[in-house]
Amino acid sequence: MALRTRSAPVDVTDVPALADSEFAPAHDLVDELAAVAASEDYVAAVFDRLGRLVWSDGSALMRRVARAADFVPGTDWSERAAGTNAPGLSLASGAPATVVAVEHWSDAVLNWVWYAAPIRNRTGRVIGAVDLSST
Repeated sequence: MALRTRSAPVDVTDVPALADSEFAPAHDLVDELAAVAASEDYVAAVFDRLGRLVWSDGSALMRRVARAADFVPGTDWSERAAGTNAPGLSLASGAPATVVAVEHWSDAVLNWVWYAAPIRNRTGRVIGAVDLSST
């Protein structure tokens, strides 16, 4: 029987800043996503194709909750590393995903609700995921 994990592994050695990533052209959309997340008590995030959190922002409350759960840039939320979660599932399946409460593998986010969708490049290849989460 596998044990639940406390949080996602952190490895910030080669995670690019959002402005230096392939998501840089979407900067205006990311700003809009941050404003929506902050006004509605969510945290928004962008993940690269490997499941590493590249950027996140949201309400003051959710930023604190996110830090406590190691939901910060550089953390690996792929299914392989962190178990079931919406961005990891979305990246693995190439489809939108919702993961609610105890469906999560990580104990750190058991009371969270996550909504994620893949980000595709012009050729249709999945290059990352966008996520909106709350408690």
